[in-house]
Amino acid sequence: MDINAKKIDSLIEKKAIIMHYQPIISLQTGDIMGYEALMRGYPDSEITIPSEALSLAREYGKIFELEKIAREIAIAGAKTMKKNKYLFVNIEPDILNDNQYEFGYTKKLLEREGLDEKNIVFEITEKAVIKEYNQYLTLMDNYRKQGYKIAIDDVGSGYSGLSRINDTKPEFMKIDMELVRNVNKDSYKRSLVTALVKFAGMTGVKTIAEGIETKEELETIIRIGVNYGQGYFIQRPQANIAEELLTIKNIILDINCSMESISAYDISSCKIGAIANTFSAIRGYEKCSTVKEHLSKRKREGVAIINELFEPIGIVMKHELEAKMATQYGYSIYAKRPIEKVMDLFPIIVEYNISIKRVADIITQRENEKAYDNIIVVKNEKYYGIVSVKSLLQQITSMETNYARNLNPLTMLPGNRIINSIISKNIFTNKLVAVCYLDLDNFKGFNDKYGYKIGDKVIKSVARIVEKHISRNFPFESFIGHIGGDDFVFILQENVSGVFFVIKKILEEFDCNMKEILRENEKNYEVIGEEESITTASIGVYIGGIKRFGCVEEVGKHLMDIKKQAKEIIGSSCIVLNEEDKVLFRYKNTHNVKSRIKYSNHSEEEKKLHFQII
Repeated sequence: MDINAKKIDSLIEKKAIIMHYQPIISLQTGDIMGYEALMRGYPDSEITIPSEALSLAREYGKIFELEKIAREIAIAGAKTMKKNKYLFVNIEPDILNDNQYEFGYTKKLLEREGLDEKNIVFEITEKAVIKEYNQYLTLMDNYRKQGYKIAIDDVGSGYSGLSRINDTKPEFMKIDMELVRNVNKDSYKRSLVTALVKFAGMTGVKTIAEGIETKEELETIIRIGVNYGQGYFIQRPQANIAEELLTIKNIILDINCSMESISAYDISSCKIGAIANTFSAIRGYEKCSTVKEHLSKRKREGVAIINELFEPIGIVMKHELEAKMATQYGYSIYAKRPIEKVMDLFPIIVEYNISIKRVADIITQRENEKAYDNIIVVKNEKYYGIVSVKSLLQQITSMETNYARNLNPLTMLPGNRIINSIISKNIFTNKLVAVCYLDLDNFKGFNDKYGYKIGDKVIKSVARIVEKHISRNFPFESFIGHIGGDDFVFILQENVSGVFFVIKKILEEFDCNMKEILRENEKNYEVIGEEESITTASIGVYIGGIKRFGCVEEVGKHLMDIKKQAKEIIGSSCIVLNEEDKVLFRYKNTHNVKSRIKYSNHSEEEKKLHFQII
């Protein structure tokens, strides 16, 4: 027997591995939804690197023996895990090829440790091609029939592609850490992750981002819409099961709240707690018959189940309880049982301050059979109330109808009422923003000459140009509104220094677009010099917090003053002022789309920033 064979045999015989657990958290609420069990070697073992152990186990036909030990240790170490959490256990997809493979082994381990199949998610880890694909599908089908869930790991790398996802139909899809790394800086990665999230949403698969290592990566992943996350920034793998991660939870809640401060007017602003019914909850020890009577008497469709600390531990829906008790022996079986034995251990639990839009996103991602189950709302981690899906949808419909009434009919952009609401909200939060006021020059004369039909075409083109460049460069924190006529407002909150580049692009494309419109409507069109009285665009920009203004009217007045300064420059132009009313940037676009940039007197650091951007 060679030395490597002896190494792997010794490791298996001595069970010389330990398991660490890395939390997987909700990126909406910050709560822990589960843990991935990760194999580690004993420091004094001959094999201390997990990948080496797996490689040797494959080479010498010991993969099931190694996995069997790892699974046993993982499940034993997770017995303190709450019953409403998942344990993600890595498996090799070709273990069926091992002669020692044993059906039902995991179930025995779970029974011994007081856990259930519903707590286990089998994570397919193999990056290489699966040798016996039909056997692999048989294994997945076998696990799913027993009540286990499946996760595909490393999506976006190796062989974990769309075909495997299609064949496996997993409950979870783990986005490879290479796609997550620096996703905040790489637009291609953002686009790929966004596409995966959209695909998952359409197929009912929940997404998990692996390898989150910075706050910036976390924030970008949240804004893209990934459901769950794990990584060193959240918590490194550790020997013990973490109960709660308060620091990271607060960060996630803050990010979610910040998303609601600018990007929408209604369903992203209304907190779920505002529409929650503060119905009384029921203790887990109450009998099923008592709960059934409670639901019928009060004509409620569901009730939250809580523990002695007033924390929600599950939910019971009336139709499900009645279905259990309506069978031939159902009442006799369940009537005297404590309700915690039959409740749903995995309800949707959300914080009071989460927006109803975020909650709507969450409920669309759960299983079809639970689509209309009530949502539990907590405040300071204690039970607060309950929300039915019906009332949530009614609220959303009402708000979206109201929102639609306030859109400009020509451009379908938010009108004055919504613009005022967004500005008021930003006055309150006082975050760093770039507020931009775009106005067309000489537009009345243009309208008189070419008619309102062509004038409307210009207005709509402005809307599309602004939307294109804002969505491309500020995909998360931006708002665009149409004040009316030829006046527009757009507000940027993410990386506001990028406003210089975006405005330059907007003005360049607007001038090119105006040439095309004139060519279409003038038979003998010639290049128009910048002294000609044609329609150009002027943009006034304020960068800073807007709490200093106190009200929307004062913000508007200040923007009008900045815009007037921009209009003094002949041609399409822009001027940017900071909180000290100091000119940061002055730009003019010429008729042949060449740029001339003028700077006022300011620091060398500011000049360096501007030249880097332009």
